[in-house]
Amino acid sequence: MKISYAFFRDGNNHGAVVADEGGIRALYLPGKKGRVLIRVLRDFPAAKAGGGSLGKAVKMLNGYFAGKKSDLKGLRLSPGILRGFKAEVLKKVRRIPYGKTRSYKWAGSGKARAAGMALGKNPVPVIIPCHRIINSNGALGGFTPGLAWKRRLLILEKVKI
Repeated sequence: MKISYAFFRDGNNHGAVVADEGGIRALYLPGKKGRVLIRVLRDFPAAKAGGGSLGKAVKMLNGYFAGKKSDLKGLRLSPGILRGFKAEVLKKVRRIPYGKTRSYKWAGSGKARAAGMALGKNPVPVIIPCHRIINSNGALGGFTPGLAWKRRLLILEKVKI
């Protein structure tokens, strides 16, 4: 199976998106380009730079991180990354509109804690916008990459927090 990666930009930083023939498998939030590349190659040692199928994703992610309202729902995900209850939660969360939030309880159809666990394993943050899930009381809740990232992504989408 051929795996490729490409970088997208967030100001002076770079994020990466990884795909196989089936679609996108992983997204790495922006940071120093060398550090992001180390993480990509640690998780996908056979990954090669480039790949025409990633051009659309890079363009859309560049726009998103430049503050342009971007509907990333059009990006195809690799079928292997979504299975079981996690898949149900992530598919539901992917439908949350840009700039809107929902609760963990909503995401898990009443199973807030289980939803949080599933969201913590989201391999494609931003594409599946788990940052849009907050506590029922309006508090941010958790976010695997850190609350600073969650806050930043919500502010980028002009969500009042």
